[in-house]
Amino acid sequence: MNIRYLVQPAQQVGRILEALLSDEPRPAEVILVSAFASRQTLLRLRPAILRLRDAGTRVRLVLGIDLGGTSKEALQEAHSWAVDTRLVKHRQAGHTFHPKLYLVERLGQANLLIGSSNITDGGFFTNYEGGVLFTYDLPGDAANYAEARASLERFLAPDGPTAQILSEELLARLLVRGDVPTNEEQRRARTGEGRRSPGAGSPFGVEAVATPPPMPADVLDGLLDEVRSVRRRRLRTEGRTQAVVRTAVAQIEPMSLFMTLPKMRGSIPGEARIPLEARDLTPGFWGWPGKYGHEKGPRGGEREYWSWKPKWRLWDSDNPDEVFVDEVRMYEYTNSSDFRFYARRLLNLGADEGDVVRVTRVVELDVEFECALARRNSRAYDDWLRYCTRRVRNSDRRYGYA
Repeated sequence: MNIRYLVQPAQQVGRILEALLSDEPRPAEVILVSAFASRQTLLRLRPAILRLRDAGTRVRLVLGIDLGGTSKEALQEAHSWAVDTRLVKHRQAGHTFHPKLYLVERLGQANLLIGSSNITDGGFFTNYEGGVLFTYDLPGDAANYAEARASLERFLAPDGPTAQILSEELLARLLVRGDVPTNEEQRRARTGEGRRSPGAGSPFGVEAVATPPPMPADVLDGLLDEVRSVRRRRLRTEGRTQAVVRTAVAQIEPMSLFMTLPKMRGSIPGEARIPLEARDLTPGFWGWPGKYGHEKGPRGGEREYWSWKPKWRLWDSDNPDEVFVDEVRMYEYTNSSDFRFYARRLLNLGADEGDVVRVTRVVELDVEFECALARRNSRAYDDWLRYCTRRVRNSDRRYGYA
């Protein structure tokens, strides 16, 4: 038996689990146990889990729903997998279901990961988490493995009055009772709608943390189809002016947007367009629509805008110690359905067509966003470019979220 201690973010649990699911020979059994789960992270797991399920692997999910940690959308996603999914909850307060453990068993080997990581992007990639990965060589370690499974059986295969098989009927009952929040309700509770993290003057610093991997392309395509469908429906029924201020509920809650830049010295030097579908995929990330005020064009006429001017922190990825804080106008031009930001500072940093920016929502006391530039000859360029998985319509530009 081998024991490996995991310290995240240096070792990301999500990447380790992804490797375990994809290794050969194909796993015979996979059990994922988590107190909390987000739809976004379940979507990351979906391609591997469905491939294994269809190939004959026994798959089980065991999820908690305490403390509002698992959303309606996450449970709907889990139910769509058509695998053995069980929810655990003690009806009385003070008995939170809180374990996190992940078992992958295949011919000749079993892996058991136990730690603090929930099935969320924070738990899998960016939070500070601790864990232990036990690797059992079979049949040599069969006795130790059997002992571990027996000890953890009530988590790996829960039953009794606190466990229920996830079904459409159970989910509907939970929603009526208000036992599980929506993604939007989770976001509001988490951000406090106006609460800000400390920025300048905080006694705490920051350190580099590896970015989560890109969302699988086919999963992102499906989410974008949902966003386009909702927008088309609202445009037909409500008209353009109303549709722009009512968007789809957030599909994901990303850490950063990666996007290749257009010509930055065009008619408005320093202006860049963000695809509307990219904004509507995660409106909360952009503060949309609550932060934006309605404006008429400065010269009158028919021009209408929804505009916000937050503070951005900007820098060149090759020179991260030289940081600038600027007011950046972000706006939708209603008449042509454009969503844009104007950051002249990018020109001063040498930005040009085809360079990549990484935009991160930070919501601090002194800034709302961070924007880092990776020019074509920069050290970060190739790494950031691989996150730009989706092509902008009618353009060679690309974008993506992490």
